[in-house]
Amino acid sequence: MGEEFDKRVVRFTKRLPLAAGILAIWLATSVAHADVAPTYSVTGMGDFYPMAINDSGQVVGHYGGTSGRLYTNGQMIVLDQHPPFPYSPFEVVPDGINNSGRIVGWATGAHETDAFLLDGDQYTDVAPNSFATAINNSNQIVVLGGGQVGLYSGGQLTNLCAGDPYGINDSGQIVGRTSDGYAFLYSAGQLTNLCAGTAWSINNSGQIVGYSGPGGCVPWRIWQWNRVLV
Repeated sequence: MGEEFDKRVVRFTKRLPLAAGILAIWLATSVAHADVAPTYSVTGMGDFYPMAINDSGQVVGHYGGTSGRLYTNGQMIVLDQHPPFPYSPFEVVPDGINNSGRIVGWATGAHETDAFLLDGDQYTDVAPNSFATAINNSNQIVVLGGGQVGLYSGGQLTNLCAGDPYGINDSGQIVGRTSDGYAFLYSAGQLTNLCAGTAWSINNSGQIVGYSGPGGCVPWRIWQWNRVLV
């Protein structure tokens, strides 16, 4: 139980800045439209940690940091029991899903952890000893392996820079954190350090959301590039 709790804490902590940013945006929107009462529909999806959602409402996540899940059409699918895996993994952690339902993440077997792509019943080993963290609607995948940010596209893996990747938009722009602690944007072959901190996500308009600790461009703040949110 202690080990399972520790994994959950680590995963939640990793996503906390992004979740706080989304909350900040939601609060700003609510204040701006205070005269309109919002209506919500809440659907229980069981005991698991969601990591990503696509435009069709398909959700991927994990249970206890080890067992991958896909929630689709009101059903929960256990991914590590899914036939495409060529081995019996100890853990499966999906981290992204695009609008075509293609899922990326990582799976740990007897000898290594591999970045994977699931496309229906087809499994692709994207890179050994690596983690796939996001996929866009052009089927480009960002990969972390050996401390390097990689881009998997058209069956080829290209190392881009040293650091941790967290997001990619449909234009192939990538954001994350460099190995020396800077939020970065990788676009059209150019690496730009934005400020001390972490860039968590980028949308198709090129807007970036991130977080800075002490000494950052906006200390102890969640920021949108060129605009402070909270």
